[in-house]
Amino acid sequence: MNKIRIGIIFFVCLFLLSISGSFAFGLEANYNNPLGFPEPTSPETAINFWFQITAYISGFVAMISFAIAGIQFAWGEANPSLKKDAKERMISAVMGLLLSVAAVVILRSINPSLVNVVITDLGPQTGVFYTNGSTYAPAPQSEANNSNILSGYNNLAYRCTQGPAILLWIFPKPNFLGNNDNYEGVKVMRKECNSQEPLPSGGSFKWEFETPGVYFCMGGCSETGTVCSGYMSLDQTTSTRILEPFLGRVRSIRVVNDVQNDIHFATIFHSAPDLGQLGSCSDFLYSSDLNKKYECFNNIPAAQLGVIFNWNHKLTTDSNGEIISTSGQGVDFYSEPYGWAQGARAGRKILNTRAIDKYWSGSAESLIYDYSGIIRPNRYKQIYTSFAQKPGSVNVKGSYVLAFKSGSYCQIFSGSIYNFKTTQMAAVVGSIGSINIMPAK
Repeated sequence: MNKIRIGIIFFVCLFLLSISGSFAFGLEANYNNPLGFPEPTSPETAINFWFQITAYISGFVAMISFAIAGIQFAWGEANPSLKKDAKERMISAVMGLLLSVAAVVILRSINPSLVNVVITDLGPQTGVFYTNGSTYAPAPQSEANNSNILSGYNNLAYRCTQGPAILLWIFPKPNFLGNNDNYEGVKVMRKECNSQEPLPSGGSFKWEFETPGVYFCMGGCSETGTVCSGYMSLDQTTSTRILEPFLGRVRSIRVVNDVQNDIHFATIFHSAPDLGQLGSCSDFLYSSDLNKKYECFNNIPAAQLGVIFNWNHKLTTDSNGEIISTSGQGVDFYSEPYGWAQGARAGRKILNTRAIDKYWSGSAESLIYDYSGIIRPNRYKQIYTSFAQKPGSVNVKGSYVLAFKSGSYCQIFSGSIYNFKTTQMAAVVGSIGSINIMPAK
């Protein structure tokens, strides 16, 4: 009798294994070999893969549970309680398996898609993505080796409805390198919303949002499109020593203004590493058109220092209707050191805010001293008529940048000069040609 029961139970176990591992699985997936499933190649196949594995394991566990209960039932003749428990366990195993199969059958009958996971590509909303033309994958802010990019996704797409442009650095070699130490072959692209750019295989890239400031470029500059045909710095918003790889290699700059928020950058480049040192310098570089967001300046001289500031181009009025500047009260020139001090008896030339306005440029000869109320011999007043003949001191009453030039020499200051005789301009050159002043915020 026991042998018959064991044979029946063994047959039932094989049957349950068959329907749990084949029938239920066959309803759920299109795999012919449930123990050798193909490797998932996409998110949806991965989900289906694990769903099928779970279904197979559930059937296998039900079969094992039924088999154990069957053995207990076959050898439980002498123990009615064990026999009863085994019978209930077999019933539970069969019911669990039937419920699993029924669930799959019912779901497939209602809607096959309920048991066939498909991830619909909704497309990116906002951001930077790799794309193959139809699908998108999030892209990092930099990639040291484009060979790491998923095959076929060799285009970088910037998706947005509105927002700032991005700047895209494209390097011909991995690890953000150019073809030589001068970064030959590097280019920087400006990309607006909903634009794409192909990425070279074997190179590298990085991107940043475009923000107001001054950008150093080691090649030619353009306002849009390829904004730099060479390596370009990030935005510079304050005065900075020029470091490698840009030291002595800045060929052009790109000035980006925030017209809406009235942020307009200006800069002047100097061959010396610090303010107050003698060297050669460029002119003040800035966009005179206040509605212009971008402007390029080429032929930048070799420099170690970039004096960068927010240009204060506006005059305003105070509560009394007086014209003022938020930069300060202007710049005064004196014939003696500490000329503004009591007892200095110095001639004075005042450049007030209205005189300086947006920008002032003139010769030292044009700064004619006023000796009204100053007790000095007439001979002194006749000889030292202007700042050119007697540069004594300069009182900078606010936030201004001053450039003193004489021939190829230049010296830049952003504060008062208490004794001009101590400057390198006076000691080395001995004369002043022109003076340029810009108000800063």
